[in-house]
Amino acid sequence: MTNNFLIPDFDNILHEGLYIIATPLGNKHDITLRALHILSKCDVILCEDTRHTRKLLMQYNITSPSLIAYHDHNEAYVAEKIVQDTKKYSVIGLVSDAGTPLINDPGFDIVRLWRAQNKNIFTVPGPSAAIAALSIAGIACNEFCFLGFPPHKKNAFERFCTKIHHDMSFVIYLSIHKHQQQLEILASQFPTRPALLLRELTKLHEEHIGHTLQDINKYAHNHDLKGELVLIIGKDDNIKKSNIEDYHNHIIALKKNNMIDKDIANTIAQKSDLSKREIYNYIQKYINI
Repeated sequence: MTNNFLIPDFDNILHEGLYIIATPLGNKHDITLRALHILSKCDVILCEDTRHTRKLLMQYNITSPSLIAYHDHNEAYVAEKIVQDTKKYSVIGLVSDAGTPLINDPGFDIVRLWRAQNKNIFTVPGPSAAIAALSIAGIACNEFCFLGFPPHKKNAFERFCTKIHHDMSFVIYLSIHKHQQQLEILASQFPTRPALLLRELTKLHEEHIGHTLQDINKYAHNHDLKGELVLIIGKDDNIKKSNIEDYHNHIIALKKNNMIDKDIANTIAQKSDLSKREIYNYIQKYINI
C-alpha cells in the first residue's frame, strides 16, 4: 500500500552535487521532508541495497531514479566511475540501508574523491543509531567516543577494549554473531560501569537492557538477542583519584611477566585515572628491571 504523502516543493532547481542523505533506522516515518524532496530530484542514488532503497522510495510515491549498488565490495570502483561520469549526473544521492551514510557504512571513498576535486557536496542530516541511542540512554554524553563495530576475534577484541577509558562515554555497535563473547569480556573488565544495550531502535520490538555491563552480560546469556545492537558504556564516576605509587608493585609484576612498558601503561590507565604518558614516564624513571 502506497503512502499519499505530499512532498513539499522546496526549490524548483537543486544545486548540482553530491547529497549525503540520512534515511530511517527502522521506522519509515523517521525521514525529513528535505530528504524526501532531494531523493525525488536525484538523477541517480547510490545505495547499499537497491531493493531496500526502492522500497523506501515507493512508500513515498517517489518515481525511482536510477539506483546503483554501492557497498563495501565495490565502493572504490563505483566511486571512481561516478566521479568520472559527473556530466551524466547532476544531482547524486548517497544513502545507506539505515541511518547516516559513512557512520560505519560505505561512502568514504566517494566523499574523499569529491572533495579532492572541489565539487559541491551537501549533507541532508537525519537519523543516526549512535546519536539516537545516546539521546535516550540516561548516560552522560557531554563527552563520548564512537567506536563502531569492534573486531570479531577474541584477541583483537581484547586489544580493542584498551580504547575504553574511564573518563568518557562510549558507543559501540555489537555484532549479532559475537555479542555474547564481547559482552562477557566487557563485563569482566568493567563490571560496574553504567551501560545500556539498545536493540532494534525505532522498530516494533525495540528493547532497552541493563544498568551495568554485568547486568547486560547476564541478560544476554539467558536471551537470544537478535537484530541491531547498540551498546552505550558510561564513564566511571566511582573511580577514585589515583596515586601512581600505589601501582608500583603491580607495575613490577607486569614487568616480570615480560610486558613492554607501553602495554603496562595502557593496562594501568584502564584501571585508574592516570594518563598513559604519566605512567610510562614513571616506569622509565623509577622501574629498573
